[in-house]
Amino acid sequence: MSDTGDHVIARVFPPSDRADLPQVPACSACNNAKSQLEHQLLTILPFGARHSAASRTLNELVPGRLS
Repeated sequence: MSDTGDHVIARVFPPSDRADLPQVPACSACNNAKSQLEHQLLTILPFGARHSAASRTLNELVPGRLS
């Protein structure tokens, strides 16, 4: 049974850029498990980014994820 929404595209974007990301129904347990994996991946992934918001992502999101 779905009781929450999961982002189809992971929330790799800074919070100010997340408003229009599509979501699909998901159960809390599956969404939380996927969220933990995303958190670990998104802690290291931005270090290899080359897009225009890469430095902003490193400065805004990575420090909190590392702590």
